[in-house]
Amino acid sequence: MPNLTHHSKRRMHERIGITRGNAKKYAKKVLENGIHHKDTTGELNLWMNREFLRHGSANNMRYYAGNLYIFSDLLLITVLKARPEIENNLSEYVVPDALKKYRQHRASKDRKTKEQMKKIEQQEIASNILEAVRNYAESEEKDITICNVCFIRDYVVRVTYVSDSNVKDWHKHTDIITFIKEYFYVGVYLTKIKNKEGKYVTREEWNKLRK
Repeated sequence: MPNLTHHSKRRMHERIGITRGNAKKYAKKVLENGIHHKDTTGELNLWMNREFLRHGSANNMRYYAGNLYIFSDLLLITVLKARPEIENNLSEYVVPDALKKYRQHRASKDRKTKEQMKKIEQQEIASNILEAVRNYAESEEKDITICNVCFIRDYVVRVTYVSDSNVKDWHKHTDIITFIKEYFYVGVYLTKIKNKEGKYVTREEWNKLRK
């Protein structure tokens, strides 16, 4: 695990928005996945040569996502912003094998970020649906309680509920399905909650569980 100077933590926050609490974890990712000095060519290589001579102990530099990280062994000294044309034309400044490995890592990171953003967006939509359908049920469906809403796949949600009936009765509440489809444009499954014994949970039991 790398160590960081106070100066490098401040530069990470100022230049790339990384907080002090996440700085060490991010620096570790840079060390593991950044482009090494030995794998650079052209202007990027010349820039790293200058920084090596300038700092004297900058023997473990990494280029990562538009920034140059100056390490001395495992100690991060500072972070420098690269000119935009370097990031935009990396194939001119990095040897092919190293560039391929770097881009594979970045592509994987981008996919994970998109998946995380999608999950957050779905959670927000599910929360909005939950609030809306609870309000609807309170005014139109007095005999059921809406428990939760979650996405089970793209554009399809599962709505869980309880009622005082001891049988599967989702077909009595298809107006809820229609309500959600019309207002939120998603597919809907209604699922009635069972307890550990396989019996349907009543509204009274559900209220006790929530306390």
